[in-house]
Amino acid sequence: MYSQRSLFLATRGYPTRACSLIGSRFGGLAVIEGKSAKVPTDGHVAQTELLNRVSKMKTRGSFPTSSPGPGVALLKALKEAPRPVTQLSKRELVSLRDLLRLGAITEGLDGLLEVSRPELIENGKIHEEALQNLLRQMPGGDAAWIHLADDPAATPQLIGEHIKKALGAAWSRATTISVGKHFRGWVRFAGLVTSTRRKPQAINPDREGLF
Repeated sequence: MYSQRSLFLATRGYPTRACSLIGSRFGGLAVIEGKSAKVPTDGHVAQTELLNRVSKMKTRGSFPTSSPGPGVALLKALKEAPRPVTQLSKRELVSLRDLLRLGAITEGLDGLLEVSRPELIENGKIHEEALQNLLRQMPGGDAAWIHLADDPAATPQLIGEHIKKALGAAWSRATTISVGKHFRGWVRFAGLVTSTRRKPQAINPDREGLF
């Protein structure tokens, strides 16, 4: 375990950014205060672990994994006021996962989460074409987009199959449907109209031949 004195000697006289790098070398055990560092509390170590999860979110799992509504709300909020990941709610953390994989959010050198593409939000609204470009760059996203453009009533399972195939995933039927459902939701925010295929109505034999 590193002592407070060793951490102080390691960081004394360095600018804040250098202290941050040194702090990371100590495995997240250094809390930066000005130009020096100290041993953190258990609560701060938990925050450090949370920060380390941001980079993992970018590479692990598929897109999308959650409803787009909260994700769009978070995107707009971060456009107005960037925040560190430690200030996000549990619900926002779920949405953050999708936004990071989509490439819509990035973490700056100052540790603040911010919109990576300014054109995504214009006058507080989603720019549909900019979002469309990101969605179609996702694994299976282009095929899924084209399918929905040709058939707005394509089922979540059919749409999910495009993403499943692109990732080479071995998903269950339930997972495939869930991913397809969320992707259908995202394309609506990007301006693509979807619909629900109506079940054919049964013919009443008593009414046949009336007209």
